[in-house]
Amino acid sequence: MASQQVIPSDEAAEPASSFDFRSFYYTLAEKLWVILLCLAASAFLTLGYIKRAPRIYSATVVLQAAQEKPNILNVPDLQQDDWRNPEILKTQEKILQSRSLFERVIHTNRLAEDPRFIDQSLSRAVSKEQLISRLEKMVTVNLQAGTRLINVKVEHTDRALTEQIANSLVNEFMAQNYEQHSLATRGGLRSLTDAAESLKKQRKAAEDALQAYVVTTTNSVSLGADQGQSIVLQKYQEIGNNLRDAENQRRTLEGELARFEEQKGDLAGLVGTPSIANDPTVVEYKGKITDHEIDFAILKQSKLPRHPRYIMAQSKETELKNALSNATLQAAQTLRSTCDAARAYEDDLRDDLREQEARLAELGKRRSRYDELAGDVKRITDQYEVVAKRLSETAVSEGWDQNKVRIVQPAYVPDRHVKPDVKRIMLMGLMVGLLCGIGLAMGLEALDSSLKTPEQAETFLNLPLLTAIQQISAVNAGRKKLIMTDEDDSSGAEAFRTLRTTLAMLGAEGMRRTFLFTSAQPEEGKTFCALNYACSLAQQGLRTVLIEGDLRCPAIEAALSGAGSPAPGVADYLTDRAGFEAVVHATGIPNFSFIPAGMRAHNPAELLAQEGFTALIQEGLLHFDRVVVDSAPIQPVSDALLLVNRVQTVCFVVRANKTPRKAIRRAIQILQSAGAPLAGFILNGWTVTRGQHYYDYSYYPQYGEKAGVKG
Repeated sequence: MASQQVIPSDEAAEPASSFDFRSFYYTLAEKLWVILLCLAASAFLTLGYIKRAPRIYSATVVLQAAQEKPNILNVPDLQQDDWRNPEILKTQEKILQSRSLFERVIHTNRLAEDPRFIDQSLSRAVSKEQLISRLEKMVTVNLQAGTRLINVKVEHTDRALTEQIANSLVNEFMAQNYEQHSLATRGGLRSLTDAAESLKKQRKAAEDALQAYVVTTTNSVSLGADQGQSIVLQKYQEIGNNLRDAENQRRTLEGELARFEEQKGDLAGLVGTPSIANDPTVVEYKGKITDHEIDFAILKQSKLPRHPRYIMAQSKETELKNALSNATLQAAQTLRSTCDAARAYEDDLRDDLREQEARLAELGKRRSRYDELAGDVKRITDQYEVVAKRLSETAVSEGWDQNKVRIVQPAYVPDRHVKPDVKRIMLMGLMVGLLCGIGLAMGLEALDSSLKTPEQAETFLNLPLLTAIQQISAVNAGRKKLIMTDEDDSSGAEAFRTLRTTLAMLGAEGMRRTFLFTSAQPEEGKTFCALNYACSLAQQGLRTVLIEGDLRCPAIEAALSGAGSPAPGVADYLTDRAGFEAVVHATGIPNFSFIPAGMRAHNPAELLAQEGFTALIQEGLLHFDRVVVDSAPIQPVSDALLLVNRVQTVCFVVRANKTPRKAIRRAIQILQSAGAPLAGFILNGWTVTRGQHYYDYSYYPQYGEKAGVKG
C-alpha cells in the first residue's frame, strides 16, 4: 500500500489575522492551574503589602472664597481681587502650597523638633529644605470643580499631626494675607503723606504767582471779570455743536440719497429708507395698503377671483401700490432738496465758526497767561484733594479684614486611615494576578509546540486521523496497558474500535493483514496502541498475533504476562534458537497471541535487518488472520525503518500535549523517505476541554461510559 506523500505544515486553516476565541478559551482552561497560581501569588503578595504598608491618616480643611464685598469707599485701587474668578482661585491654590507658607507652618508648630514629623534615628540634623520637602509631600490642595471651595488635605501616619498641620496651614495662610495687606497699606500711607505735603507746597506757590500777576497787570479787572470772552466762547461752542449736528444730518441725508439712487425701481428698498419711510404721505399709503390687504384676505375666503368685489379689491390694491410708488418718488425728490439745504446750512455754520475762532484768538492772547496760572492752581488743588481723600480712605481701610476666604469645615482628628485602601489594592492585585496568569498561560502556550486537539493535528500533519484516544488515568499512572478488556462502553475501547474500523476500510482483505505501530519519540503510547488494537481485532474474531519489534526496550511481555524471565521470542527466532511455535505465546484472551522480544539482543538493528523477520511475519500470516508489530521510535534508533517496508500498513502515534512539532515533522519525513505505507496518525492522550467537540460515541449519553464521560 503506497504511502501518501505529505509535508506537515504549521499554517492554520484560518487566516493569520483572525483571532481564534475557541483556542484562546481552550488554552485558558488547560492552563487554569497557571492562572490560579498567579492569582494565589498575587493575593499573597498583596496581603503582605497591605500588612506591611504604613497606615496613612488624612485631615482636610475646606475653605470657601467669599462673595465680593461691597466697595464702601468706592476707590478702585483699594478693591481686592474677585475670588470668583477661576484664575484667582488657582493662584490661591498655588499660594497654599508655597515655600514661604510652609516655612511659617514649620516655625509655628516647631516641626523641626517634633519627633512625629522627623525621623529621630537620623544622626545628623535635618535641613530646612528637607523639612519643606517633607511637608510638601504631606499637603495636597485642590479646587472642587464648579465651586469656590478649596480642599486643603494633609496626610501622615500620625492622626493628630494631620489635624494640627491642616488647621495651622490655613491659619498661617490667612495671617500671611493680613500681614501682606497691612504692610502694603502702611507703605501706601507713607507715600500718600509725602505726596500730600509736596502738593500743598506747590499749591501755595501757584496761588502766590497768580495773585502777583493780577496785581501787576493793568487790565486785571477785565481779566478777572470780562464776560466777553465767555460769551464768545459760549457762542463758539454752540456754533461748533450746531456744525457737528449739521454734518451728521448732511451725511445721513447723503447716505439715504445714495441708497435711493442705487435702488431705483426697487419700491421695497426705497420704502425702507428712513427719510422716505417717515414721509407722511408714504406712511399714509402704507397704512392703507396694510388695511386693504387684511380686508382682501378676508374677502378671498368668501369670494372667487371672478367675483366683482374680488376684482374691485384687486384694482384698489393696484391703485394703492401705484399711489405709494408716486408718494415714494415725491418723497425722494423732497430728500434731494433737503440734502441741498443741509449742505448750504453747513457752509454757513463753518463761516460763523471761523469768525468766532478769530475773535477767541484775539481774546485768548490777553487771558492766556492768566488762565495758565489759574490752571496751575486748579490742577494742583485737584491733585491735592485726590491725594488727601486717598490718604483718608487708606487709613480707614488699614484695619479691615482682607481675608476673602472663610473656613467651611476645619480639620478634625481622623478616626481611621485612608491608605492603604484595602479593597482597591486587593482588587488591583487580583486583576494584576489574573492578567499575569493569562499572559503566562498564553506565553507557555506559545512556547509549547505540541499538538493538542485532533483538528489541530490534522491541520498540521496533513494526514488522516485514524482515531483520537482521550487521556485514561489508569494508563497514565502505569497501572494497566490493556483497556479493551474493560467495560465495552468505555471511551478508550470505543476509540480502538474506531481505529479497527478505519484501518479495515483502507483496502481489500489481502492488503490489510499486517500492521506496524511506531512514533517519533519514546513514551508516546505506541505499545499501548498496538496492544489494544491487536486485542480489538481478536475480539472481532480474527486470530491476531502481536510481535514485539522493539528489541531495545520491549514492553509487550510485561504488559500481557508479567513473566519474570524473558520467554522465547523474536530474538530467539531470528538467531534460530527457537521455532515459530515456541515463540508464540497465548494471552488468555481468545484469538489473541503475542511474540515477545525474547533473549537480550546486543545487536537489535542487525537482527531486524535480516530476512528472518520477514519470514517471521509470513509464517505468522500462515497461522493468524492479522499480524501487528510494535516497533521502536523513529528518531532515537533506526530499527523501525528496517521494518516499515515489511508490513502493509504503518500507523504513526502522536502524543498530545507532549511531542514537539519538529520531532513529528522529522519523523514523518523519515518515514516517507523510507517509502513506509503510512496510513495516518493516532492522537493519543488528548485532553477534552469543555466546549471541544470530537465526534465519537463518548459524546452521546446513550453511548458514553457508565461513569458519565462526555466530551
